[in-house]
Amino acid sequence: MAEIIQRDGTWAFDGSTIRITPGLHRSVPLFRQTYGEIAVPLKAVSGVVLEPERRRGRLRLRLREGTDPLLQATGGRLPDAADPYRLAVDVDRTGVAEYVAEEIRRALLLDQIPTEPVKAYLLPGPPVPVSVRSSDGTVSFDGTRVRIDWADASERVKRAPVRASSTWVTWSRSSGCRTPATSTASCASSPARRCSRNCRRRRTRTPWTCGAAPAATC
Repeated sequence: MAEIIQRDGTWAFDGSTIRITPGLHRSVPLFRQTYGEIAVPLKAVSGVVLEPERRRGRLRLRLREGTDPLLQATGGRLPDAADPYRLAVDVDRTGVAEYVAEEIRRALLLDQIPTEPVKAYLLPGPPVPVSVRSSDGTVSFDGTRVRIDWADASERVKRAPVRASSTWVTWSRSSGCRTPATSTASCASSPARRCSRNCRRRRTRTPWTCGAAPAATC
């Protein structure tokens, strides 16, 4: 067992799984604390590096492309501090961090884990349902549908041509955009832009079905 415990969190490697537990210190971003513990199978890892800095180092786990739905959904836009596969390491613990990294590298070599992208997820992704609330309203996701419940004082509701308390957006693997009343409608040359415009204009209770790329925009 190779383990490093820091204020930022804990990494423990038992030879087949890297168990990452976020720290409870106030400096740990709320996103990581909410996301919780992650058990990363060795076959999902492409490498691990220790990045030295002046005051502290960073232990960073690199995953094979396509293994984690969280990284695919965020598209690399997570801030470093919110990255669950990054651990801030105090200067006096860099030796332990290097030992953990070396144990992971040796296991990758012995098990001959490839670095090529995978065809299916190897990690479960964030648990659902999940919701977040702001002054504009509440956004919730149940694994299939994103629901937006607008607050009465929301500027978006005030500007909308049809006042409504909620908006539903459902996505599928089909390309383009369509409403329940029609078959697939062409989104012309820019489906993401077209879908985004439609979703902004129609604040009704009618579900919209969008392709994968437009759904991310909506």
